[in-house]
Amino acid sequence: MRVLFLIVVLTVVLVSLVYCTYWRWTSAFPETGSQIVTHCISLPNRHRKRTTVRERARRAGLSLHFVDGCSPSPWVDSPRYVTAAYRNYLAQYPNKVGHIGAAVAHLQLWKTLGRENRPHLIVEDDVSFCPVFNTRYRAAVQQLQQRRCEWDILLLGFACPCSFESCRKKKKNSRLSQTQPSRIVEVDYFMGLWGYVVNGSRACYRLIHSALPLDQPIDHVLSRLIRAKTIRVYGHVPHLVFHPGRMEVCQEDYVVRKDSRGYRSDTNQIYS
Repeated sequence: MRVLFLIVVLTVVLVSLVYCTYWRWTSAFPETGSQIVTHCISLPNRHRKRTTVRERARRAGLSLHFVDGCSPSPWVDSPRYVTAAYRNYLAQYPNKVGHIGAAVAHLQLWKTLGRENRPHLIVEDDVSFCPVFNTRYRAAVQQLQQRRCEWDILLLGFACPCSFESCRKKKKNSRLSQTQPSRIVEVDYFMGLWGYVVNGSRACYRLIHSALPLDQPIDHVLSRLIRAKTIRVYGHVPHLVFHPGRMEVCQEDYVVRKDSRGYRSDTNQIYS
């Protein structure tokens, strides 16, 4: 009887472990067929961009769900969303008011996604993906989950200025290059929010309530929150999601593209 009882107990434990592992895997990677569900922020009138990024996503094994971008005009005058000082700054530089629309699009998406407590993949509509995106993305998220560390965002593509050597926490004499194997690094300063993973309900809640009201572009706000130890952000090196153009940044590490000058994107242009 004891042997039978032990066999039953061991069977129950084994089945439970298998179920938990399967549940964690499927909840982290919700799929349509064999494709990973991805949320893409895009202005509704960008038909050509949507067609292009949908095809790129399909080749990368992603099922793209478009999320309409926001016009800045309803939000820029709201004290809840924008500080008075930032509003005055934008009045002097109206070409930058699109930053508000971009920020609100991310904030509203976090609010929606916060209802499901699992990692969510988010991209903007002018990105492209590395050839082995699907495999490396799954491995990166699984690696962070196995570390059992607190994290809010995993950046899949980003930039940092050369002067900010603290944009990554690297060990002495270590080099992070595009030719080395995939690595997850903790980031304490970055620019660009064109491809990333947000880690479930708690992360969405923390990001929304810590970021508002905006007094800078959303990526600069998040960098400040990292420095204040309010949020924790990690980055994947080398990049998995690429942005058109590149920031003139750390020459060997966080290069986004090599075929253009300066940083350019119309993702944050004024809604029209």
